[in-house]
Amino acid sequence: MTAQRQWRHNLRAYAASVLRGQEDERRRIAGELHDDTVQTAIQLCRQLDALGQPPASSTALEQGIRGARATAEGLIDGLHIIIRNLRPPVLDDLGLVAALGQMARGFEARTGVPARFAAPSDAPRLGADHETCVYRIVQEALSNVERHAHAREVRLEVRLAEHLLSVAVCDDGVGFVPASRQALLRNEALGLLGMYERAELSGSTLAIRSAPGKGTRVEIACPF
Repeated sequence: MTAQRQWRHNLRAYAASVLRGQEDERRRIAGELHDDTVQTAIQLCRQLDALGQPPASSTALEQGIRGARATAEGLIDGLHIIIRNLRPPVLDDLGLVAALGQMARGFEARTGVPARFAAPSDAPRLGADHETCVYRIVQEALSNVERHAHAREVRLEVRLAEHLLSVAVCDDGVGFVPASRQALLRNEALGLLGMYERAELSGSTLAIRSAPGKGTRVEIACPF
């Protein structure tokens, strides 16, 4: 198979993985909306219905209003989480570095695994496509850590060097034996393959270094 045919084959596989990922994401969001958001909205409606009945006392009315407000605030918080997962506003408003810092804090809060974040104060903004590329690759890398690594600590490092901005996700987990892109394709490891293809399509480079018992380092270098 020529290099061009292999590239096209990989691209088709990546496109298929993107479509599959989109459907999985739609399914996940639909489940979250049904199980959390809709149920909370139903609870709020019932609380409001109860407020429409003659209250036993002003104290009961006040408690009912406070309860309805707390439910509404929980509904808003849940929607904010869904929105951040779809497209974090901080990525557009404050840029990649701020978004990565937020991601590290969220990972630590969600998993209890310490996530150390370091970035230079003068890191430049990248183009929208490059920032999205780096963000999604880091997001996938942290998701892999959460699901597979059994790590005790994670480091998320941003560095600058000669018109390159690099971001590394490092963990001290169980590690694995890295496979070639062809092997990833054969084994349908579409998450890792998608990271490589996303980096290549954006003109960036991706390196994954790991070994059993030695943790994993995922690094993307992006021009600016």
